[in-house]
Amino acid sequence: MKTLLIVRREYLARVRKKSFVVMSLLGPVLFALLWLVPIWLSTEGNERKAIIAISDDSGIFSGKFHNSDETQFIYTGADKAAGKELLHSNAAQGFLFIPDIDPAKPEVIQLLTETGLGLGVKENIREQMQEILHAHQLASLGFGADVIKKLNPPVKISTFRLNKAGNQRRDNSAVTAGVSYILAFLIYMLILAYASQVLRGVKEEKESRVAEVLVATVKPFQMMMGKVLGVAATVLTQLALWFVLSSVITFFISGYIGSESQANSGGMMAMAGANGVWQTLAGIDIPGLTLVFLLFGMGGYLLYAALFAAVGSASDTDTDTQQFTLPITIPLILGLVSLAGVLREPHGNLSLTLSLFPLTSPIIMIARMPFGPPMWQVVLSFVILCATFTGTIWIAGKIYRIGILTRGSKVGYATLWKWIRN
Repeated sequence: MKTLLIVRREYLARVRKKSFVVMSLLGPVLFALLWLVPIWLSTEGNERKAIIAISDDSGIFSGKFHNSDETQFIYTGADKAAGKELLHSNAAQGFLFIPDIDPAKPEVIQLLTETGLGLGVKENIREQMQEILHAHQLASLGFGADVIKKLNPPVKISTFRLNKAGNQRRDNSAVTAGVSYILAFLIYMLILAYASQVLRGVKEEKESRVAEVLVATVKPFQMMMGKVLGVAATVLTQLALWFVLSSVITFFISGYIGSESQANSGGMMAMAGANGVWQTLAGIDIPGLTLVFLLFGMGGYLLYAALFAAVGSASDTDTDTQQFTLPITIPLILGLVSLAGVLREPHGNLSLTLSLFPLTSPIIMIARMPFGPPMWQVVLSFVILCATFTGTIWIAGKIYRIGILTRGSKVGYATLWKWIRN
């Protein structure tokens, strides 16, 4: 009963804050924009193309570059000095200088720029040059243009995912990876933000000596659990508000984007791309993904909140806090930086190991979910996470019991170990 009173106190103290109300209203807008802005940008197209001036002394590439949505090519006989002037006057964003090269060893081609070019522009130039050189080499061997075209047919692969019933749905790996990264990043932010609230709350009560008053009527472990669960209730409330408001905002904004893109030139192509994104999203098991997000999010929060509560109770200064929190946050950061490898091979050994390791599993498992990991791995990961945070809460409670009443003494890892053993 006393624990529930502390939970109620912590919950009401947080939901009544202006910052809670502001973030509850602002968060869904940010999430909706995070989902919809990339789609909107794809429907709008590029307003400004990068102009690439080409000086081709070899004669191999003249008139053979094709303009794209990102790049426009112009041909000039300028030398490097004149090319630099084009860049300086902003007549071009890039100057491609091609000397009289050996087609078998095109190693002296230079691309000059003052403002820097995007990766898409550079990759477009590289791919076109490679294609032109390939055609030139084949032509030098006596192959005609029609034969060369047949030797390089365009390949387009449509990916579909089969369910257990044998039905197929369109699958877009880029969209799936994007969903995975967003969910993993949200888990990371939620754990770090709300577990840090527990740490700050414990430190404030310790510094203000409120804990010394409360401990006369409430056991320290009950205090810690009440604070952890009170913040957890706040998390669930805010997530519920975010989910409802984000769904409403996304519905109206996506309808607006659809109507606007159809009115634009090229809108049908843009809508086709957007529809492909929505088809991939529609094929994801949203209820199952939401359930796993909540389970692993709350499991990860309880694990790290208990650790942060122990740190707050044992620390008197900011230096002590940083000393103890750094080793705790390293696994969280490791999970985040490992996402690139996990998304590249979601069913590999690295992904499996990190999704079973409890300090990284909340981030890694939610990142793997859109790719459909085996259910036994999901269940095993959650069981390990539950067992770990249960043991962590017990250990943190022993540290909290002594640390919340300890003031003015230097606490190190040896002292913490002594408190745990007692």
